[in-house]
Amino acid sequence: MSYLELIHLFKSYGSVTAVQDVNLQIPAGEFISLLGPSGCGKTTILRMIAGFEKATGGSILLEGQDITHIPANRRDMGMVFQSYSLFPHMTAGQNIAFGLRVKRLSHGQQRIRIHEMLDLVGLAGMGDRYPHQMSGGQQQRIALARALAISPRLLLLDEPLSALDAKVRLQLRNEIRRIQQQLGITTLFVTHDQEEALSISDRVIVMSQGRIDQAGTPEEIYLTPNTAFTASFIGAMNQIPGIWEGHQVRVSTHPDTHIPDEFLRTQAMDLPKGAHVLVLVRPESITVLTPGSSISENDNLLSGLVTSRIFLGSVVRLSVLVGEFYLNVDVPTGQAEQFSSGHLVQLEFPADQCRVLAIAPPSVQPTSPQKQARSAV
Repeated sequence: MSYLELIHLFKSYGSVTAVQDVNLQIPAGEFISLLGPSGCGKTTILRMIAGFEKATGGSILLEGQDITHIPANRRDMGMVFQSYSLFPHMTAGQNIAFGLRVKRLSHGQQRIRIHEMLDLVGLAGMGDRYPHQMSGGQQQRIALARALAISPRLLLLDEPLSALDAKVRLQLRNEIRRIQQQLGITTLFVTHDQEEALSISDRVIVMSQGRIDQAGTPEEIYLTPNTAFTASFIGAMNQIPGIWEGHQVRVSTHPDTHIPDEFLRTQAMDLPKGAHVLVLVRPESITVLTPGSSISENDNLLSGLVTSRIFLGSVVRLSVLVGEFYLNVDVPTGQAEQFSSGHLVQLEFPADQCRVLAIAPPSVQPTSPQKQARSAV
């Protein structure tokens, strides 16, 4: 039986539907990330689980108990917010003890628990400091310690890292995962940062327009997206327009280039002949050929014009105009000097690295390198 279950969950604000028929089953001890752009409904779902928002329809079950209409203060959950939400007039230790006092633990029990939580989040000896005397990362650790002090049935994290700088964010996300695994607590983590979700989650739930677009392990979400939205939202993904010919895909702008079906991981192999499709391939799966290079008989070859270069540290991302569309290609930095803007290049990609999705007949418009760059960040 699932530890937490959402059944046909809806939430409307007047004529606006924020969450639409969400169904989700979460086993005990799992770390789940709700991932999506602003306004997709992920925080609304978290707030309904916490009891801060009332569901318009559907049910929320925790350990088989229907908690849909139970007040928030009786749900026994710990929540960490983006803005820390510490009491400024209380020390770190007093903030941690707040929930313990509500539970009427003795002063001795509170002291023991405060020390345990400070040790857990790596802030031993800092219980007497006030929030204004701590950094943002330290404040968020105290907020996490306060949420965990009451031994909640469920830990809810609402974009807890978005207000921190990059280095602290990386450190704290790893600490959150370590603590979650150490305690074995079932956790829901809301974020719009795909790297955060992919790096620390057991499963990722990709949200779009109030619905679940795809759910799966980080590897499944990244390597085998089921929709064009998930493919474009998770990492950088090239989308090559093509036509399904019954046994292979013909690239729209390169009629002589075909991708055989034996190498495709398609959503539906019974696509009608002539169906419009997108061939999805990651930038890191494409190779820019140098003179004299040979390719495998199972590989595909396209030609194009390098229009821009973006330095990303270990790789340089080339934007290559291929017919009527652009492809992003990641080249190791040490090899990128030979590929400059204005150069004609040939691109090779293995057929087994492709994924094919059926789409409505497209109206293909060139995508600017600037837009490609923004989607890659």
